[in-house]
Amino acid sequence: MLDGGPVEDYLGSYSPYMEKSTWQEQNYCIHLLYCPDCHYDVRAAWEMVIV
Repeated sequence: MLDGGPVEDYLGSYSPYMEKSTWQEQNYCIHLLYCPDCHYDVRAAWEMVIV
């Protein structure tokens, strides 16, 4: 599985498909993981870290 980056990059920051209260208030970033061979994809949440 490869990391395709934040789902926000695909859907846009104001997408109706992402519930803001679910991920942003809890400091999570939702990424799209995908398989380049079979084209399967899944969303995964990582906790945001201040760098």
